[in-house]
Amino acid sequence: MLVTGCGSGIGRAAALLLDRSGCDVYAGVMSEAEEGDLRAAGSERIRPLILDVTDSSSVEAAAGRVAGEVGERGLTGLVNNAGIAAAGPLEHVPIERLRSVFDVNVFGLLAVTQAFLPLLRSGGGRIVNVSSVGAWISLPFVSPINASKAAVKSFDDALRMELAPHGIDVVAIEPGSIRTAGSEGMVAMGDDAIAALPEAGRERYGERMRAFVAAMSKSELKGSPPDTVAETILAALTVRRPRTRYPTGSNARLLTWLGRLVPNPALDRLRDRLFG
Repeated sequence: MLVTGCGSGIGRAAALLLDRSGCDVYAGVMSEAEEGDLRAAGSERIRPLILDVTDSSSVEAAAGRVAGEVGERGLTGLVNNAGIAAAGPLEHVPIERLRSVFDVNVFGLLAVTQAFLPLLRSGGGRIVNVSSVGAWISLPFVSPINASKAAVKSFDDALRMELAPHGIDVVAIEPGSIRTAGSEGMVAMGDDAIAALPEAGRERYGERMRAFVAAMSKSELKGSPPDTVAETILAALTVRRPRTRYPTGSNARLLTWLGRLVPNPALDRLRDRLFG
């Protein structure tokens, strides 16, 4: 198995759960400190490797290392989990920041998938992409990550149909509210984002964004732990016939259905009510 974004949160929980389940796991991390942490927390089955999904040379080196070690056995699974977020009103989100979100969440995901597909073919593996309920229901002030996950949803649908004749399943994991280390600092991060706005932006959006971040923080702190998503990832990798999508964690099923079924005007009013 290969899991990206294992330095913290869902990726770390997934790598350690797969390890405890008896799987050999290549765990993509961004630093030697994260590498050491995973080695200390797991068994000899955990094999951390430095993997920056936005750096083609890093992706190529990781694919080369894994291919050299697994040989013709290939890989039984790829979990594309690496992701970042950006917050703020779209009028003021720097385009470079928006590009960086898509570089990791969308283009990095596809780059890793392309690099490791030969090993997945050899191993009869499957692809599990960690998406979000935000692929179905976008929210104000966090739309960069919602938009990137909507793009991933489109890739999921296309990859699933393109790879089905090759026997490679493509599965989407769609977490709802998940309580991570970043949840406790969400209000402070929101304050920083507001402070970074130009004066006119703070006047137009500051009060609404502060209310939204407070509501989001409250929801996240009551959310499911990363282990809940990790268990869903394990199931998606190991069941005989995986579903195409797995909503998981607090409010996940509700939010995906709201995004599909409720007309936009009513959904806008509901979102305003839920998030202040």
